[in-house]
Amino acid sequence: MGGRESTVKAAWIGAIATVLAATIGAYSAFTGSRSAGPEPSTPTEHTDVDGPAPTRPVPHSPDGRGAPLAGTWTGTATHPTAGVEFPVNIWMPDTIASGTESGTMRWGSDLHCWARLKWAGGSAKKATLTLNEVTGASCYAGTLTLVRQEAGGLYFEVTREGENGPRYLGRLKPQ
Repeated sequence: MGGRESTVKAAWIGAIATVLAATIGAYSAFTGSRSAGPEPSTPTEHTDVDGPAPTRPVPHSPDGRGAPLAGTWTGTATHPTAGVEFPVNIWMPDTIASGTESGTMRWGSDLHCWARLKWAGGSAKKATLTLNEVTGASCYAGTLTLVRQEAGGLYFEVTREGENGPRYLGRLKPQ
């Protein structure tokens, strides 16, 4: 291959790499993916450290499309002692209760806090998840309790690690 052909080939490879990087960046911005580095790895197997794996399948949601807690949930949290409200976004896969996959939670006035959600126990009506791998300024690990409401939404409480009572609470609706 001659010098000109090598230059043309290198230019094409560079152009393709640039388009690919721009496409990935646009997709990440469009889907709201975190931009603070790569996603933490998703656990692939259940260990007894987190308690026993559920022994029965989680019942399907009323629409028959998956587990009752699966999907995207949005709402508002109230921090009673600070007197503030802020948005909360939660995503959970159909298999969250298996312990093999985790969900995510974003919260704060600008959704700057991020945590990986790991199943700790419960049922389709009341579940407990841990907030792990927490990122963001003034954002802390803890426990998330979800309680199914009659109208199809969820009531939630978040208790900071090392504390006994909830730091903030609120309601979520499916998206």
